[in-house]
Amino acid sequence: MTKVDTVVIGGGIVGLSCAYYCARRGQKVVLIERDTLESGVSTGNAGLVAFGHTPMPRPGVIKQTMRMLFDPINPLYVKPRFDLAMFKWFLDFRKACTQDRFNKCMKILTDLGWGAKECFEQIINEEMVNGEYRSVGWLDLCLTEERLKQSHAEAELMRSYGYNVESLAGDGLRRHDPAVRDEVIGGAHYHDSAIVDPGRFVSELGRCLPERGVIVRTKTEIKRILTKNDRFVAVRTTGAERIEANNLVLAAGIWTSQLAKTININIPMQAGKGYHVNLTAPKPMLTHGVVCAETFVAATPMAGTLRLAGTIEFSGINDYVVQKRLNMLQIGARKYIRGIGTSQSLSFWSGLRPCIADGLPAVGPTAQVKGVYFATGHAMMGFTLGPVTGRIISECIVDGKTEQDITLLSPDRFSRAGRG
Repeated sequence: MTKVDTVVIGGGIVGLSCAYYCARRGQKVVLIERDTLESGVSTGNAGLVAFGHTPMPRPGVIKQTMRMLFDPINPLYVKPRFDLAMFKWFLDFRKACTQDRFNKCMKILTDLGWGAKECFEQIINEEMVNGEYRSVGWLDLCLTEERLKQSHAEAELMRSYGYNVESLAGDGLRRHDPAVRDEVIGGAHYHDSAIVDPGRFVSELGRCLPERGVIVRTKTEIKRILTKNDRFVAVRTTGAERIEANNLVLAAGIWTSQLAKTININIPMQAGKGYHVNLTAPKPMLTHGVVCAETFVAATPMAGTLRLAGTIEFSGINDYVVQKRLNMLQIGARKYIRGIGTSQSLSFWSGLRPCIADGLPAVGPTAQVKGVYFATGHAMMGFTLGPVTGRIISECIVDGKTEQDITLLSPDRFSRAGRG
């Protein structure tokens, strides 16, 4: 039997950050990962560390989504199937697409963005974790006047929250990065953000945890979460080991919902599958991360290659790779970036993002089982918000309060709304 202060389940950027910040505050921590630290969805991220990200649900997105479904190179795919949980998720998503809800989400997400920037810089400077982190920002690239108008509006919105976003014409973007094609008529430069090799960052952060005293258990699954009188007491692993602790942090991405159900807690999420492909370096090579606005493909220079990432596929929890979805990444980037057409594919990947319908992650304690904390549901924001989520969880556990108001992130908001 092992006895510690805190057990963290999940070895992605969120779980690693929870373990890191809890250990930094003096907690004795065990981190448990069902596979390897390099196997999770965090490592397949586009490599854009986009501080101050907007939420998925927003006014007008339903109409935009319907148009996408009839576009042959659309970034969204919903597999037709009878699934009541998915149907309810989409209903809840639609309910969240109001201006009032969007404003509330923007306030907390932009605040989290500043906290995320602080956490990345602190980890990099103090732990010598780098992962090719570069504070060059990212470029929003637009081909059409309609999308350029939206880009300028989004840039103005982010400026209202204090972010340094520069709206640019096409020539201005090409001065920033000569790899941007002439067809791009304009966009924006998000100066506060960064680019990174996510797989390398995760590996380096994982390697520094034992130096902080964290016990890391990979290739280990949770067989049972043990509670007594509505309080967490221990976990039992597939190796029949019992690990007792005062606190349990569930940071297992899309699999968090299944773990939560075993202790009668409802965290309704859908798996939003994403893809990436790594290409041989086109000439000239991008120097910034970019987002191709009309096709929603992100491109990032990474370890001498170019990573294209994007799409969101709602097809359930599976590891099937749909070649058509993978092909769309190169098709969707060609009009924006020079040399894509002659680049060769080196490797590809797919992974499942944990998506919550109302656009916010579930972060913090639950009143339903004392000693249980959630850190999940970040959708496409998981890599960016991973470190600040870890810091928030450590504040919850050690201080019993957080510097930032996280009421909107409460995992208990789903039980209040009724079980689904």
